[in-house]
Amino acid sequence: MRVRALFFAAIALLIVLVARPAQAAPDAEDGPVLVVGLTGQYPPFNFFDEQGELSGFDVDFARAVCRETHRRCEFRTLQWDGIIGALLAGRIDAIVGSMAVTPERSKAVLFSAPYYESGPELFVRDGAGDASRPGFAIGVTLGTTYEKTVHERFPKAEVRVFKGDVQALADMGAGRLDGLVTDRLVGAYMARKAGVVMRPDGPPIYEEKMGIPVAPSNTALHAEIDAAVKRIRASAEYGELQKKWFGELDSPGAAPAAAPSVAFGRAAGLLAHGLLATILVCIVGLGLGILLAIGVAAALVFGGRLARPLAVLVDFIRATPFMVQLFAIYFGLPSLGLKVDAWTSAVAAISIQSAAYLAEVIKTSYASVPRGQHQAARALGLRRMEALRHVVLPQMMPVMSVPVLNTIVAMIKDSAIVSVIGVYELTLQAQQLISATFQPMVYYLAAAFLYFLVTYPILLAGRRLEARFKARGLLHA
Repeated sequence: MRVRALFFAAIALLIVLVARPAQAAPDAEDGPVLVVGLTGQYPPFNFFDEQGELSGFDVDFARAVCRETHRRCEFRTLQWDGIIGALLAGRIDAIVGSMAVTPERSKAVLFSAPYYESGPELFVRDGAGDASRPGFAIGVTLGTTYEKTVHERFPKAEVRVFKGDVQALADMGAGRLDGLVTDRLVGAYMARKAGVVMRPDGPPIYEEKMGIPVAPSNTALHAEIDAAVKRIRASAEYGELQKKWFGELDSPGAAPAAAPSVAFGRAAGLLAHGLLATILVCIVGLGLGILLAIGVAAALVFGGRLARPLAVLVDFIRATPFMVQLFAIYFGLPSLGLKVDAWTSAVAAISIQSAAYLAEVIKTSYASVPRGQHQAARALGLRRMEALRHVVLPQMMPVMSVPVLNTIVAMIKDSAIVSVIGVYELTLQAQQLISATFQPMVYYLAAAFLYFLVTYPILLAGRRLEARFKARGLLHA
């Protein structure tokens, strides 16, 4: 037993050390930290390369801005549709993620001078036909300005919204999309790197100016970044950055490049790292959820007047999406003066969601024990806790065990949602590998297999417990 305990303690220590890294390592320079937000899924501007490192024009430009403002860069990857919310909530200091300056956005944030100009372009696959025909399917990324543009420019088209260009590109490769509206440089890069045969359909639709937004209250930082952008654009370094990332794309007749790949060992290491992070966030979140569920269930059963409002709260949590609760914690708490990091927000959301479901399971299991059993225990002189321990709880276990295990499995699967706030778990690691390789099938299947390795033993344990309880007559067939 002692050897087994030491073994599990070593495994737990390994998980803690490996699976909960900082959000992103800051650059090794002196000075205050500038927390930069981006998606990490927008090649060639910001993406994870074959070594699993953040790379791209935006990343290099952000580092130049940090150098000019005497700060250290710390990068945080977030979903595009929530990135402005993270900025306004104080989660990040600036966005260097190819955000176009628009009048609507300028009402909410302060933009620097543009750090590059580009524009959206329609890319179509071979054989797609005329984009003006009814039903022509065009993909755009959620949270960009392109959806409105497509509706105005191609009124007969069917617009489909995706989390990122990589996902839209996969649909185009599968023939489910006829066209994709994205930045002209992004489209050119993906056409060369992803192995999807697509071509620009006409010139860019219009020109966009990309700026670096900061929160409206942070005027001092805005002035520093604005001045830094102007200095960098006037320097020879800016031309080198453009040549490094876009020179080949702007060359007419450039030959298609070989599809990028990640070494097997490196990919396996990143996925293993993500799996350990998933296991850790689930162990901590579900562990706290179980403890909270016991207290909530006790209050529901024995709480008197407290039980009714608490039951409404439990039902409210069970009736609302897990992602909404996660966003409420991550983006909402800073408005109340409470700042918690992404990992802690994920643990809190998992704890609250699992506690609501598990408390209901425990309460229902308690109610399934006949009242005569409680009365018989009291008639024998057992106190309430003794009756609960020796009479009621053993009868609750057959009813409760399988639903509890099923809830645990469901929460492990739902933990994939915490990737949207930048927790480096299994799903996010898979998405980063996909952004580097444009191979969604390979890495989503790999992630699915790893989730299966975690959840299947729990499902198997539930089936065996159910069979054992039925064999003993403790559950009805």
